[in-house]
Amino acid sequence: MKHGAEFGEIIQSQYLKLAKSFAGETGEHIQEQVVGKFLVKFNSNTQEILVGRMDLREIRTFYRANPNISTTPFQDALDLAASLTK
Repeated sequence: MKHGAEFGEIIQSQYLKLAKSFAGETGEHIQEQVVGKFLVKFNSNTQEILVGRMDLREIRTFYRANPNISTTPFQDALDLAASLTK
């Protein structure tokens, strides 16, 4: 798991459960946008990001953005999804 450490000491099945749960979240604090075959979701309260391939129902990545690394995590995730569609 590349991003598991951001969620504490969890095993892969717990990480996937968190990602799937986040995929279904809605609310004012959730931004989402479709880029090609990818859905990008961002939770502004928790800084969680999910990039998933809709046609395959596959989670490509799920992580918590680090504000020390990026000030625009949603845009960064959109850029990632765009690069995956090429």
